[in-house]
Amino acid sequence: MAAAIAMLAGCSSGSDGAAKLALGTEAVVAYVQAATGTTPAVNTTVAVDVLDVKVGTLDELKAAGFDVDQSNAGDTPYFVDVRYTNKGTGHAVRNLSVGMEDTKGNSVPTTLVFDLDGSPFDRCKDVSTGDFGPGDSYQSCTLFLVPKGTTLDRVRFVSQSQDATITFTDWAVT
Repeated sequence: MAAAIAMLAGCSSGSDGAAKLALGTEAVVAYVQAATGTTPAVNTTVAVDVLDVKVGTLDELKAAGFDVDQSNAGDTPYFVDVRYTNKGTGHAVRNLSVGMEDTKGNSVPTTLVFDLDGSPFDRCKDVSTGDFGPGDSYQSCTLFLVPKGTTLDRVRFVSQSQDATITFTDWAVT
């Protein structure tokens, strides 16, 4: 497998001090997504369950064929496994994801995996295509490269209800 990884820019969102759920605890939230292109708007309810946060190594990424940029040589990969279940009546696309924050309230950038030869990365399978209808459930993994010296605080799912209320749902990293 020949692949490359790239970091998405992080931003500071500030931790709000809200209680964090334990890993394996399901949260049910309203989920609205605006229409884009040929994808219709979504108005449903989803259950999100952060199942596990696993620490990896750069060597395992390299062994899988990833090219790790020299600027990320001191980073640590984290694999966040999440199950999503559509508990509502609306249809969505399987492109939901979580984020991570450090103890200073800064977002940890997610890592994009450019799949250049069609082979999946078995350690962390990202599911971002397909229909997500009522009663459907799927598991996905998000890869983060955490900079050296960063102390992780939370995994976060951000959702919006039809009345535009934003909900931040957090899980403790350990």
